[in-house]
Amino acid sequence: MRLKKQYNTQFVGVLTGLFIPILVALFFYLLNVERFGGTERLIRYINAINSMNDIITKLMSLFVLPDLLLFFYFNWQNFLRAARGVLLATFIYAGIIIYMKFF
Repeated sequence: MRLKKQYNTQFVGVLTGLFIPILVALFFYLLNVERFGGTERLIRYINAINSMNDIITKLMSLFVLPDLLLFFYFNWQNFLRAARGVLLATFIYAGIIIYMKFF
């Protein structure tokens, strides 16, 4: 019961909701940097694409998907405040993606 009170806060949900996509992006980077032969070539490849913002927004959208699993996990454990925090973090990422896509 004490564990539930300790981790069932909106702050924990926002923190994990913001941190998980960063970990997924790092994992994606580590998987693809070897394929392109280094960080510089990977960045050049991304820059060579006509619309760099277009691919970055698509990648960011994919990086946020694990937040859905985190949301359902918190919901299943009845950590409703933490689930609300993950939802807030997802909305923050959605705002950033929309801003990058259209402005």
